[in-house]
Amino acid sequence: MQILAFKIGEVDHCNRGGFESIYCDWRASIPKYTTDQLYKHVVKNDVLNRTTTKIGYQTFNEPILTQWKAFHLKHAKLQELSSH
Repeated sequence: MQILAFKIGEVDHCNRGGFESIYCDWRASIPKYTTDQLYKHVVKNDVLNRTTTKIGYQTFNEPILTQWKAFHLKHAKLQELSSH
């Protein structure tokens, strides 16, 4: 799992280029999928279901989800955000 427990605040990407950079690097690492093919693996979660929204409003189904999680875990740098 890639969600870290924090007492307060939210978490965001702090790597160079943020989330978009990680996503673009991941896309480049899986050239066998066209955008249309990849989009067929997108799952839109119920925005009212707190269980699924923890992983995002949109995510992938398998086998893409496992590939994405592994890449994200290896490359994402996260930081806690504060409202102060």
